Amino acid sequence: EELITHISMRVPAPDELCIFEKLGNRHAMAISVASLAMRLKAKGDRIEMLNVALGSVGPTVMFIEKFPEFLEYGELTKNTIEEFAKFVINKATPIDDIRGSAKYRLLAIKGLILRTLSDLLIIKGKGV
Repeated sequence: EELITHISMRVPAPDELCIFEKLGNRHAMAISVASLAMRLKAKGDRIEMLNVALGSVGPTVMFIEKFPEFLEYGELTKNTIEEFAKFVINKATPIDDIRGSAKYRLLAIKGLILRTLSDLLIIKGKGV
């Protein structure tokens, strides 16, 4: 038995963006088909810091800590977003279960990444 007595989290800095996206079969279900959490800091079009966690695409939550050089200090563009999505999909190891197939989960994570980072480009006025 375990009992969680508290959770503490650092408040994001004003120039950081924190995002959580969950894909589930129904809104009322607690378990997800796939989920994505991102924290990023950008200066202009350049990414200065990026943290990514993926849920339901591996045996446990996946934290991606190493990023390709093109993204680590690169410009956020449609091409870098697509390359990043491919990079993440290659790290994921989903399984087939009642919530969805492994293939569907990979497509779901790709879609969540593309949508989330493309929305960021739109917010920054760069379009997609």
